Amino acid sequence: MKQVFVLSHVVLLPPDFEQEQQKWVGIYTTQENALAAIERLKQQRGFRDHPNLIDYDAEHPDFQGFSIDSYDLDQDYWPEGYDLDAN
Repeated sequence: MKQVFVLSHVVLLPPDFEQEQQKWVGIYTTQENALAAIERLKQQRGFRDHPNLIDYDAEHPDFQGFSIDSYDLDQDYWPEGYDLDAN
């Protein structure tokens, strides 16, 4: 295994909807397993208000719902660090 698929669920927080709450749901060995998890969970409390997979390529995407990101194993993702004060 050289890659994993991280399933998370994102909800924008009121009052201005500029902050988000993101929860990691699980880490899977295949995208198909992550999609199956969505099917199992999308009617559960906390997920059912935004049960869809976010389509970031849509013309007007809804940035709330499930998201799947793939990550290569044994790789640094912030090799140069980060600046908390950067905008």
